Amino acid sequence: MIFTENGLFHFVAFINSGVFGFDGFWAEAAVGIRKAAQADLRKRLVLDRFNQVDPNAVAEVEGTVFQKLREVAERPAPAVFDPGRANFTPAGLSKWLRTVVANCVTDWCRKFHGANPAVKMVSLDDLPLNSPRLPAADDKNLLDALIRSEMIEKVRLCLNQLGQEDRFWLEQTFVEGLSQRALSRKLNMDPTTVFRRVNAAKERFFVLFTAA
Repeated sequence: MIFTENGLFHFVAFINSGVFGFDGFWAEAAVGIRKAAQADLRKRLVLDRFNQVDPNAVAEVEGTVFQKLREVAERPAPAVFDPGRANFTPAGLSKWLRTVVANCVTDWCRKFHGANPAVKMVSLDDLPLNSPRLPAADDKNLLDALIRSEMIEKVRLCLNQLGQEDRFWLEQTFVEGLSQRALSRKLNMDPTTVFRRVNAAKERFFVLFTAA
């Protein structure tokens, strides 16, 4: 991430006030945060079938960074970023923020990238929600097909237990395949609001799924 003195000034103003300076800082930070998230997610093998970094994961990590920075700036405790320790340099801010991004990637992977064995078995991405055609009885893959069929039914059962709003967010992002950024444009909503609502719906789904 590359910052100018102006970006550092805006960030220090924001982190000390919780109000002023965020837009000036984010204008310089957003692209670098996205690239850092992509790089870290690639190292963690959060990839799609085309060996590309999952764009939804990138958007979620970016939203988490956004949310964390807002939270630490608005809390009454002392600021978490000390410009003196960063030698009052843009490079010091870049190094600090790079650590924040790495921590957010770690948090994302713990939640959604196989950290929980009970959740690891299912991913809503590319999951057909219509019951699959079962193969002939002599098909070697019959058992796999049956297991997959039961898994789909379990996913459908959990989705149906969610409220209408939660189902809407999951259907838009996983069934319809919209990225959170595209969904925010479609609904004309702030991307971080969309991120929070999708993330909350995911968490409620996985609570149901692991309990089923």
